[in-house]
Amino acid sequence: MRMSPKAFAAISAAPEAGQVALIGTLDENGTFDILVVRLKVVKGAVTEIETIVSRKDGDSMTRPEAFTAPLPILLETLAPSERVSRKEMVAIANSYFEGLEKATGKFVPFDPECNRRENGTQTTNNPAMGPWMAKLGCAAQFNTGFSKFVTRIPGRRYPVVDEEHGLVLSYVAFEHAGHIKNVKLTDGTDLVVPAPFTHPFQFQIAELFKIKNGKIRQIEAVLLTVPYGMKSGW
Repeated sequence: MRMSPKAFAAISAAPEAGQVALIGTLDENGTFDILVVRLKVVKGAVTEIETIVSRKDGDSMTRPEAFTAPLPILLETLAPSERVSRKEMVAIANSYFEGLEKATGKFVPFDPECNRRENGTQTTNNPAMGPWMAKLGCAAQFNTGFSKFVTRIPGRRYPVVDEEHGLVLSYVAFEHAGHIKNVKLTDGTDLVVPAPFTHPFQFQIAELFKIKNGKIRQIEAVLLTVPYGMKSGW
């Protein structure tokens, strides 16, 4: 087992908090998987190691090959005028999860060019993906009201905040109780909730936000399915 040294999406650092994080790939006996690793360092010693590994396992949406080079937007250094405070960055990232819980994008500051990738697959502004939702932008997706079947988003943590690059790394869980079978969208149409969201499970997620001029410009999510109600351990 080894890390691929040239395959990564972003490196985030918060020196004042002693935190550093990497999104990249892991070579497990010839199979490449997606890796998120966070380290906390106190007085020169590593005191915390947190990892999420997303394995392809036949899932076409999990694309480790997407991490062969970093997204330029994630590595971009922001001009001082484009930055907001650490406190504001955490509030903006948190507003994303609040918007999902409340099934609205009206108070989430999305940049018009915002895109999101999930396990390496672009799930916004992507007509080639197939589902109608993937054709929409970040704000338009939220404004459909589709996310009512996400029961709760607990365990929110924001351990790595990089003001220079406008990056916030968050850890959350998306709980799906499975009892919501239909969702009334904001345009009045009914959405039949698809499997697997009709039975109890949850996603454990590391979600990286690029925040520029106070708006969410890019989202990089790495997630895996875990038992409903499982705690992160942190």
